Amino acid sequence: PNRPNENLPLLRQASNVYNAALYYQKRGFEFRVATSHRSAYLTEAASPEGYTAETAAGIALNEFDRYDAARTTYDVTANYTFLNKKVRVLAQVRNLTNAPEAGYQGRLNRYDRHDLTGRSYFLGLSLNL
Repeated sequence: PNRPNENLPLLRQASNVYNAALYYQKRGFEFRVATSHRSAYLTEAASPEGYTAETAAGIALNEFDRYDAARTTYDVTANYTFLNKKVRVLAQVRNLTNAPEAGYQGRLNRYDRHDLTGRSYFLGLSLNL
């Protein structure tokens, strides 16, 4: 946008992203807990041409910038391989805490989007013939 005197972050680029996992394995049993986090990021920078009345009224242009809010998710996976090593059972839950995908305009307390995408459950069986 045409805002030369402002130091805007890169669009759609979170400044902090991390992933971590804990893993346990013993006698055919495997268990994994993982987390993923990303900080809030700018999705749309307001253009001065679109908000002339508002900026004339003294409202800062950055009050109209749109952001995706920070989000942290957790996943859990467990599986068991039977002694014959030919049969394996798997169970998985993604987004365990049902973390929403949210967006806001200008300030964190001005949410304009709150999507609950839900948890995902998976159950599987694999056979090695």
